[in-house]
Amino acid sequence: MQKMRNIGILAHVDAGKTTITEQMLFLAGELHRLGNVDAGNSVSDSMKVEQERGISVRSAALRFEYQNVIFNLIDTPGHSDFSGEVERALSVLDGAILVISAAEGIQAQTTVLWQYLRTLAIPTIIFINKIDRITADVEGVLDGIEASLSPHFVLLQRPVAQASMDANIVPWDADIAADEWFSGNVDKIVEQDDTLLMRYLEGEALSTQELAISLGVSCRAAKLHPVLLGVAKRGVGISELLQGIIDFLPQPAMAAAPEPLAARVFKIIHDPGLGKITFLRVFGGKFQPRDLLHNATRGIDEKVNMIKIHRASGWQDTPYAAAGDVVAVAGLKSAAVGDVLGTDLLPEKPLLSVAPFSVQVVAEDPTDYTALAQALGILNAEEPNLNFVWDRDERTFTVEVMGYIHIQILQQIIHDRFAIAARLTEPIIIYRETPLQTATGSEAYTMPKPCWAVVSYRIAPGKPGSGLVYHSEVSVDKIASKYQKEIQRMLPGALKQGPLGWQVTDIDITLIDGEDHEMHSRPGDFTIATMMAVMKGLTQRGTTLLEPVFAYSITIEEDKCGRVMTDIIKMRGSYEPPVIQRGFATISGVVPAATSLDYQITLSSISSGKAVFYTHFSGYRPCAVAEGSIRPYNGVHPLDRSKFILKMRGAIIQGAL
Repeated sequence: MQKMRNIGILAHVDAGKTTITEQMLFLAGELHRLGNVDAGNSVSDSMKVEQERGISVRSAALRFEYQNVIFNLIDTPGHSDFSGEVERALSVLDGAILVISAAEGIQAQTTVLWQYLRTLAIPTIIFINKIDRITADVEGVLDGIEASLSPHFVLLQRPVAQASMDANIVPWDADIAADEWFSGNVDKIVEQDDTLLMRYLEGEALSTQELAISLGVSCRAAKLHPVLLGVAKRGVGISELLQGIIDFLPQPAMAAAPEPLAARVFKIIHDPGLGKITFLRVFGGKFQPRDLLHNATRGIDEKVNMIKIHRASGWQDTPYAAAGDVVAVAGLKSAAVGDVLGTDLLPEKPLLSVAPFSVQVVAEDPTDYTALAQALGILNAEEPNLNFVWDRDERTFTVEVMGYIHIQILQQIIHDRFAIAARLTEPIIIYRETPLQTATGSEAYTMPKPCWAVVSYRIAPGKPGSGLVYHSEVSVDKIASKYQKEIQRMLPGALKQGPLGWQVTDIDITLIDGEDHEMHSRPGDFTIATMMAVMKGLTQRGTTLLEPVFAYSITIEEDKCGRVMTDIIKMRGSYEPPVIQRGFATISGVVPAATSLDYQITLSSISSGKAVFYTHFSGYRPCAVAEGSIRPYNGVHPLDRSKFILKMRGAIIQGAL
C-alpha cells in the first residue's frame, strides 16, 4: 500500500504559502515551469479575482507524488476574511504546514490559525520563510513562536547568511555532531516520552537514534512541532520541507479489510464542463463510479458518475476512492459542504469562524433579479458561511461576510463569473443573544387535532463560544426516538431569533419532560411545540445582548502610540502594554466590531499610510442594549400562539397578516 500524506498549508497573507505550493509541484515534476503569484499564473490561484489581486480566496486541493509518497495538498487562503475556507479544509487534514515570514514574524492571523490547529490537534510543521529578507530575524521569530504559539517546538535547521540574497540553510547534522544537536533538544524530546524521561532522569545515556525515533513519534502525535527554514521563491528548503512532511506528519489510516464507507464533503465547485464537483476526504471504506452513496446528513442516496483527482495539469480520472483519498466526485447533486457520506459516526468538527457582518446584495439592473438569486445560491453552496437568505416577500438577498475585503471579492466574483453588476450595501453588525439565567419553557400542543406534542425544556446559559449544547433526559417511551431526532434537528432553527431579535447562542438546552401520542403525533408537531416552548423560556428570564469583537494588532510610529491608545478606549476597546522596537510601537488587544469598522481610514490618516493594522474575529462578548441593537421579530412570533400555529400549519401566509 503506497504511502500518503493529506496536508494543508496555512499562513498569514503574503507569507508565501502559494509560492511554496508551486515549488513543491515543480520538485515533484508536476510543473515544467514555476508560476508566480504576482504574475497571476500560479496553479492554486485559478480564479480571475485571485490572479488580479495576488491573494488566495478559495482553497485549492491538488495531488502529486514525491519519493513514492502520494501528497494530497490543500493550499488555503491567508486573509482572515476567508477563514471559513481554512476551516473547511482543516476538517479533512492529517497534518499541516504553518508558514511564518522571517521578516514580519508572528501576525494576528498566525495566532488564529495556530488556535485552529491546536483545537483540532492537527500535527504541524512550522516553516519560517523569507529568511533572505533584509529584516529577516529567525531568532526573533523563534522567540515569538515560544511566546505566542507554543514552547514545544524543535528547530531542525539553522540559517546561513540570513537577511541577504545569499541566505541558505544548514541541517543540524551537516556540520555538527548529532550528539551535540540532540543535547540541546533532549529536554523537549524526553518530556513527551515517559519511557525515555524515566531513563534520562536516572542518568542513563540516550542514543541519538532512539531520540530521533521519539521525536518523530511526538511530532506525528502533535506533541512537538518541527521548525524548518527556507526561501520559497528560490526553492531553498523546499526539498527538506517535503522530506519533513514524510518524516514528521502522519500517514492516514488506510484499512486493508473492507469497512463501511465514511467520507466528509469539504469543498464544492461548479465546473463549466463537469457541472457540480464535490470534493471528499474518504476516512473509511471504498467506492467506485456508478455506486450509490448514502448521504447520512440528508438521509438520501445518490449515484457517483465520475471520480477524479485534481492535478496541476487538470482533472485525472481514477477507478475508485478508498480510505485516505482526497477526491472530486461528479453526480452528487444534493451534497453540501460538511455532509457526511456513508456512516454517520464521523466526529463533528467545531465551528471556528463566524461572520460578524451582514449585507444586502442588490442587482443594478432589476431584470437580473432572478439571475442574481441563482448566482448567490451557487456561491452559497460553495461558501456556506455566506448563509444566503432570500426574502421573497421583501425581494431582498442577504449574505453574511467577514469584512470589507470579503465584500469587495464577492462583488467582483458576481461580476466576473456571472456577468451580473451587483451592489453590496454597507455592512450591518450581526449581534447575538444568550440566556441571562436558567429558565423552564414548556408547551402542550394538542389542539386543533390532528396534533400532539408535549415538551418541557430546561434552558440555561452555556459557556462562551459553546454555541448550542443539547441533552435529553426523556426516555423514548415518553417521546419516541424519531420525534426526539426531529427536536434535535430543528433546534438551531428555533434559536434563529430570540427575544431581542438575534440568533441565540452559548445556550444549554435539556429536554426534561414531554409525551407523544400514538395516533395524533407527527414530527412537525414537535417543531411547533419546541419553537413556542423555547421562546417562552427565553422570554421568562430574559437574554443578554452579545456583540462581535475583533482582536487587533496595530504597528505605528512610537510618537503616535498615545493617540491610538486613546482612540481604542473611545471605541470601548482594550489593549496590552505596547511593544516598542526600532522606533515603532505595536499595540494589540480587542475592540468591538461596531466601533472599529472604519478605523483603518482614521489610522491611515494619522500615520500618513505607514501604520499596519491587522484584525480578526475574536468572538462575542456581552454589551448593553444601548451600545448595541435590537430588532423586531421577523415573521409571526411564537408567543402569538394562535397565529403562529396557523402559520406553521400553512393556514395563513406571511403576506396576509
